[in-house]
Amino acid sequence: MSHALVGLRWLVKKLCITYSGIVDIV
Repeated sequence: MSHALVGLRWLVKKLCITYSGIVDIV
């Protein structure tokens, strides 16, 4: 379960960073 939570948090963080990069480009 802990591994799943860590992976989920990492995925959310990665999505947030990617979204921020897209907003900066636009």
